[in-house]
Amino acid sequence: MPERTIRLVKPTPRPSVSEFAAKHRKLSRDDSREHGSYSWKRAPYQKEMMDVINRRGKRKFVAMLSSQMGKSLTQMNILMYLMVVRPCTILFMLPSIKDAKKFSKLRIKPFIRDNPLLSELVKSSGRDGNTLTEKSFPGGNLLLIGSNVASDLAAVTGNAAFVDEFDRCAKEAVNAAGDKEGDPLMLLWKRLANDPAAFVYVSGTPTIKGASPTEDLWDRSNKMLYMIPCPDCEKLQFLDKSRLKYKEDTLEDIHFRCIDLTCSGKLTRGVVQKAYFKGTSEWVETGNPAAELSGFHLNQFYSPWRQWIEIVKEIDEARGVPSKEKVVQNTVWGLTYELASVKVPDWVKLHALKGDFVPGIVPKEACVLTAFTDVQEDRFETTIFAWNRNRAWVIDHIITPGCSVWDLDDEMYDLYEKTILEASWPHENGRQLKPRHFFIDSGCFTSRILKFCQKHRNRLIPTRGEDRLESTFSAPKHTNITNRGRWLKRGVKRWNLGVSQIKIDLYARLNLLLDGSDKDQGLKIHFHKKLPEEYFRQLTAETCYVEANDFGRPKCKWIKDKYFANEALDCAVGNLAAFEIEGYNRWSGEHWEQELEKYQIVKSRDEFRKKAGRSAAGSMI
Repeated sequence: MPERTIRLVKPTPRPSVSEFAAKHRKLSRDDSREHGSYSWKRAPYQKEMMDVINRRGKRKFVAMLSSQMGKSLTQMNILMYLMVVRPCTILFMLPSIKDAKKFSKLRIKPFIRDNPLLSELVKSSGRDGNTLTEKSFPGGNLLLIGSNVASDLAAVTGNAAFVDEFDRCAKEAVNAAGDKEGDPLMLLWKRLANDPAAFVYVSGTPTIKGASPTEDLWDRSNKMLYMIPCPDCEKLQFLDKSRLKYKEDTLEDIHFRCIDLTCSGKLTRGVVQKAYFKGTSEWVETGNPAAELSGFHLNQFYSPWRQWIEIVKEIDEARGVPSKEKVVQNTVWGLTYELASVKVPDWVKLHALKGDFVPGIVPKEACVLTAFTDVQEDRFETTIFAWNRNRAWVIDHIITPGCSVWDLDDEMYDLYEKTILEASWPHENGRQLKPRHFFIDSGCFTSRILKFCQKHRNRLIPTRGEDRLESTFSAPKHTNITNRGRWLKRGVKRWNLGVSQIKIDLYARLNLLLDGSDKDQGLKIHFHKKLPEEYFRQLTAETCYVEANDFGRPKCKWIKDKYFANEALDCAVGNLAAFEIEGYNRWSGEHWEQELEKYQIVKSRDEFRKKAGRSAAGSMI
């Protein structure tokens, strides 16, 4: 057969995903920091993460990455390749159907609109079978489904599947009758099992160690790590957390030490970018080559879009604060956060480390106050915290006794108004301070507390603890409505507090106090010298246990010691939340200095203590 005929008959080889994306993919202004034609050369680690589906052998892939590393971008490139080059039925699973609809609006819509190849294939009209969660094109369909809905997983079969934000996906899919049908990833894989060329691509940022399904898949994979050659010895190595070095006082000379201890080479951002340009960086298998899963792992130090000084600032600011350390561990390093640091502080040692400042008097280093009240059936318990930029002092714990919180005419309410709401606390330098607002727990006895707050709506703010809340607090919500079902504009608003996160933060601060080191001095809490043992027992009365909820997400379960009350702990948690709600945590250093200057010394410290001695009625002293 003539050579020309052979060339005409021979099929054209399919391009790889990276070749196809570099030629045809257009990035949208709506969902990308860089719009225009796509190129993987600036972030070469993306090439293998896309081309892996072109290789025969493995059919399951997992990408355990830090945030903003392009994991969604690589998935979208593969998606476009399948829709144009290998048309088939594609399943795209997100944590819930609500997330799927949001993803369709924010990512899929501009993705199709701004890529001419796709806009020709996918019609915008609903008559052509295209809805918010279903997109039809010649030869196939794209179906966006939620992991929590069993019917979405059971009604279809596919040839390829993607899973995004796997740690947030449901632990078990639930049908319309409310019955659990099992692991959504396994159900999804069963829909692909009949096609020998089918694959599933899972990506996500890990969360809590022991409760992260993304990490579980990574542990069972061949563990591909992206290696950079040392500029001196040329040994390939991963930018591992344990080898990050920099000057802690100036945050300069940021580099990763060479894995070879005899080598003095430093891997800087410039070295990484040079390796990208020269093509000397590569993926290396570090796990079992025979593993069924092919896994990829990266941290933010590989990102060409982030400056290392910005990342190091985040790491430095988060040190010693568990709620921030968790975010850094997950989103910067792409690793799970181990909650072993949530250990219960030793109350005996805390009691022995009481400060030498006088109760009821604001230390000269502090300039603002917060107050939180815990409500019991026969009493109010209020703790007053004094603050400077980073440190806190417990200056008073006041018990307001009564008969019944249900009776608004009880003398307990009048006594609370006089001793708490109308009170002020003397500063060591001679002036009087009041909290800007007083916060009170309304989780129990809700109706009575909200009525009491309505009476003092400009001073007293109700709160409620929410274990599921992942932040310190959420936006306040109306609690008063008219008989027509409308919110009262001048009604009381209640703040929800993320008590689990705050307790983790509080215990970390107390453990820092017990460590006795000068490092991170600004995160410690100090106690006045007359607080009794009972206060410290209550402050450490709960223990944290980590378990997974029905959606597979980790949750902290706090168990109270049956022998001790926990009012002191609740009050401390409320004060930490109040500090942030009032916005003090957002004050600049200059703002704090200006505030402290208002409290000029007017009397000597010893003279003032003699004249301003104070013992509030019911104080726990």
